[in-house]
Amino acid sequence: MIRLRVNERALALLVAGGILVSSSVAAHKLVKKEVYAGSTTQEEYIVDSNIDPIDESENVIELKSITMVPEEETESEVLSPFEEQLNYQYIPAVEATTGVNVRTGPSTEYDVIGGLTEGTKMPLINKYSEWSKIDYFGREAYVCNDYIKDTKMITGTPEKLVYCNQDTVLTDENKMNHDLFKYEVCPVYKEYPDGYLVSANDILGIIPKSCATELTGAYAIVDISNQIVEIYRDNELILRTPCVTGKDASPTTIGCHTIHSEKHHDYLEGPGYRSYVDHFLAFHNGEGLHDASWRQIFGTSGYHESGSHGCVNLPQDIIEEVNNTLDTGDTVIVKH
Repeated sequence: MIRLRVNERALALLVAGGILVSSSVAAHKLVKKEVYAGSTTQEEYIVDSNIDPIDESENVIELKSITMVPEEETESEVLSPFEEQLNYQYIPAVEATTGVNVRTGPSTEYDVIGGLTEGTKMPLINKYSEWSKIDYFGREAYVCNDYIKDTKMITGTPEKLVYCNQDTVLTDENKMNHDLFKYEVCPVYKEYPDGYLVSANDILGIIPKSCATELTGAYAIVDISNQIVEIYRDNELILRTPCVTGKDASPTTIGCHTIHSEKHHDYLEGPGYRSYVDHFLAFHNGEGLHDASWRQIFGTSGYHESGSHGCVNLPQDIIEEVNNTLDTGDTVIVKH
């Protein structure tokens, strides 16, 4: 391929299918390509010199001069991000169509070990006639097929994570826009001059870089809708766990917070309660991350009525790892 700069009249004729001839170069024909530039896909016309001998009946355009465009002035060609072999993949999953219990075996006679809220997805291990075996936070468990549907999840090792610092849109490979709300957290699989290739709600697409803020160090992501907490250090996922957030009457505050104080092996007190906890990491007023030994089930839609007073309750068996990963000054993102 060779790049040429021609006037508007010549360009119009070339787009119409003409062939360009000049004494300074060989015959050329215009080829249209799509190239990815930042967060948009643009059409670019490339002049192809590799054509068959000119037929006299073809539309020939004669020009006295052709200006060659130096390579440094041309925009670099980049594969569409959706065509590149990046570090992500789609895996089979199930999605809860309503609140559903997660059990240790494929029958209602088995113990309930947690739950899924409507819209929550989990990796699928195997599907049977009435039950599906899923990967429930690293543990094999079962959900009833009457309350789930088949879907896919995006998984992989992102370059970094960002959160939306304002409402924005994600543009997918079909150029469809999807609304993303402030504080949505997105794994980044490739960075461009003015955009990120990310996944959000298991949709792969581009978001503007100006609408995203990079997360660094150690941080926790609290997903209220799915009742899930993820904790990262240097963009590596340390743990993922179900949780219980604030009930509808006292919801956990949405936003980007900072852990401002800690209490260890002490009591939390408030109107009508006095509860012992091993670790309490406060991130907004009286709200914080802490263990809740009085709860046996996490991750269900029951938080609407029987959730906390605003804190994020975590299982007893992971609180030590949470405390060892997070410290005063670290970030807590709370999102819907």
